[in-house]
Amino acid sequence: MSSNNERAFVTALQASGINSAALTLLLPMNLVNVLVSNGLMAEIAQRSGAKIDLGNEGPSGMRQVTLSGTMVANALASLYLQEKAIQFQQMH
Repeated sequence: MSSNNERAFVTALQASGINSAALTLLLPMNLVNVLVSNGLMAEIAQRSGAKIDLGNEGPSGMRQVTLSGTMVANALASLYLQEKAIQFQQMH
């Protein structure tokens, strides 16, 4: 995503007036392990401004991941996680 598009997205979400939200995702355990061990989960949290909490292991090798912060931060963290998931799939 180009920086102009990213800025426009952030501006639009900030205009929504919602200050705090949480989003819970189920991600493949092997993806979460790679992201955590390579420091990418911390990088995503820093870049997005969202707090990322790892929850319990779920069904079929999935792990609960909760994003909390502003809607903007959660949306950006979700986007960055999707990008990493696509990169991970292409490598395996």
